[in-house]
Amino acid sequence: MSFGSVTQTCQREEAVLNSRKVMVVDMPGFLDTARLKWETSAEVSKCIKLCMPGPHVILQMFRPARFTQEEKDVARLIKEIFSLKAKDYMIILFTRMEDLEGKTLEKFITEGNAGLKEQVDQCGNHFLAFNNKAEGAEHEAQVGQLMAMIDALV
Repeated sequence: MSFGSVTQTCQREEAVLNSRKVMVVDMPGFLDTARLKWETSAEVSKCIKLCMPGPHVILQMFRPARFTQEEKDVARLIKEIFSLKAKDYMIILFTRMEDLEGKTLEKFITEGNAGLKEQVDQCGNHFLAFNNKAEGAEHEAQVGQLMAMIDALV
């Protein structure tokens, strides 16, 4: 398990998914304590350039186990960088759905941390979860669900 940011430098990948071109830009954590602030700012600027002419959708990803001040701060920074309208095309993607141990994501959100519920509300309830251990048809269904949500936003 790693407590630091997984992505260290801006990365752009393109693929064809169900006959359509999809581009994903992965950026380092905004609040990575292992990096100097100017280094993170430079990487974020680089990522924004790689998104041209978009971004069309912003995914804020985190584990459902906890919603910390850091996640709140990242959401605020996203709105500052991409404008307050960022919330209109933002999707919260929970990873490690298997950690919910049978509880539905909706129940987890409504019964959990008030800050998490507020963040989900601010994003127009655009959220979903991926089971990191999913394979085959289950994995394809998760990707299909994400693509349908993206299509609804753009």
